[in-house]
Amino acid sequence: MTVTGPLLTASGVTVQRGTRVVLKDIDLAIERGEIVTLTGQNGSGKTTLLETIAGLHSLKKGRVKATYTNGNDIIIRDLKGRRTPAPGVSLALQSVGACLDESVIERLRTASSVAGIKIDDEALETEMEKWSVLHRANDRLAILSNGLRKRVSVLSALLPAMFSNHQRLILLDEPGDGMDDESKNILKSSIMMMKDSGHSIVIVTHDTSMVELSDRTVALSNGKITTSIQKSRKPSHVPLLDSYDDNSGIKEFCRWIVAIERRNPVDTIQRLVPALLALFLIRSVGLEDITNQNTYSLAFYLLIPALVSVMARPALIDRLSEERSGDWWRAHLGRSVRPYATILGGPWLLPLPLVYLSFAVISFNATQIDQSAQYWLWLPALALIDIGIAATAIQMLVSGLERSGAVAVSLMMIILIWPFMMTLEATALLLEEGFQYNLGFDTPLGLIILSSLISAGVWLSAVVIPDQ
Repeated sequence: MTVTGPLLTASGVTVQRGTRVVLKDIDLAIERGEIVTLTGQNGSGKTTLLETIAGLHSLKKGRVKATYTNGNDIIIRDLKGRRTPAPGVSLALQSVGACLDESVIERLRTASSVAGIKIDDEALETEMEKWSVLHRANDRLAILSNGLRKRVSVLSALLPAMFSNHQRLILLDEPGDGMDDESKNILKSSIMMMKDSGHSIVIVTHDTSMVELSDRTVALSNGKITTSIQKSRKPSHVPLLDSYDDNSGIKEFCRWIVAIERRNPVDTIQRLVPALLALFLIRSVGLEDITNQNTYSLAFYLLIPALVSVMARPALIDRLSEERSGDWWRAHLGRSVRPYATILGGPWLLPLPLVYLSFAVISFNATQIDQSAQYWLWLPALALIDIGIAATAIQMLVSGLERSGAVAVSLMMIILIWPFMMTLEATALLLEEGFQYNLGFDTPLGLIILSSLISAGVWLSAVVIPDQ
């Protein structure tokens, strides 16, 4: 079935950032196989409109929708807070839109995999050679010049369309900035090739040579469309994907989180250092003074280093903030980013070894500890992991909010005292009486389960709150 209507439509879109209305009552339809350039002075709303099409900004009014080949609409974003990734979208932000720990070839493969496109090595190397980035394939983005980063960013948006059998929507924000004349010529020829293949391209630009490529020029001023100049063109009937499957993108996002941490274990170090410092401070109190106290106090000393590690700010927040990497992922995966990021970015590695390390340090000569307790300390360690995932969700929620007073949301962290106190009581019972298989609010297992359920509730509350 062939659909001839607009590929994507923005209807009555109003975007407000703080007290400022950035876009007001915007109506814009992107036709299939069309090149649209967005022009205007700095601050006119061009970039905001492009990013709104990608679903990155909440709407005060209106909606953005796309249309499948079966004629059904999918809501990209609306004023009710609904949020779905634009089907078949490829986005190049003004910044590189990637963590700078990524290598050039890794960024290009990631962008293709997120789009569900598999490109063989030979074809990928051919395109990299064409764009003069092959010789830097294994270099990290951090050491590249701004011009090279821009090339990588734009190429990562174009690659999925180059090797796709279905129509895609390519969004480019100032793609020619920082490029030399040769690179701009390659960019222009690539854009025309995308158009000839039936893909739709929306470009924010000040470059008149880029405007000349377009089928339609839309000028903005003070958040409103002032003119829309249409050139004659032949309509495209290349079909869009019948359905949108983001499983490949989610898998790639999870792989990306793990790969970046393995390459540069900043998160592990940021969590480990304050935890070890806490353990050294506890050790400085004097083991004799600690072991002479009751099991509740012993449990407190036992859990504090692990608690410090799980409450530390996750490095993933900074990685997603770097060069607007998180916005790039959100444009392609929508709401899926936050729940998966909070789970995989949580403190999985340290609580268990820290609990046992603390036990080895503070239990020396402690005669009141049940001999079997050490075999069950993994239970409170797991509860602390759950608390840490909930804490990560809260911190990620706060980091993504721009509303005034949003910092008050961080007060949600206080509620995590509740599951920690339950974990603390369960640990004290383990130390004093050992493990019991029966359930109840006065047994270690029952308290651990209840603690994890509360943490899960906090996590769920943090990930379902709409972003921005």
